[in-house]
Amino acid sequence: MKNTKPFTFIGFTSLSNKKILTDKELVIRDLNNHFETIFGECDWDPTFGARFKEFIFNQQTSNMQNVLQNEIARIINSDPRLKINKIDIQESANTYLITCAVTYLDNDEFALELALDRNS
Repeated sequence: MKNTKPFTFIGFTSLSNKKILTDKELVIRDLNNHFETIFGECDWDPTFGARFKEFIFNQQTSNMQNVLQNEIARIINSDPRLKINKIDIQESANTYLITCAVTYLDNDEFALELALDRNS
């Protein structure tokens, strides 16, 4: 059987007992890092990070879901290992629940879930 995967991505984390991450688990950690970092916070790349706090703590507008969807797409599209299949945003009184269906480069589809809470 021919190996269709050309290479393996390897990275390291200090956030769990499993110190070495590869492939899909690494890309999930990378996305979480991007989502959890405030936009402009990194000296090495001022375009790294997400503007979620900026958006959800400002006055809510009717197109807030579009604004959030564009920000999520910007972040996911910055990673060449991923392709966006669908972004679903559910809004409640104080929370946006976001589910992103993405495909990893070996055609492995997975979902990433985020919760943005205006109270935290």
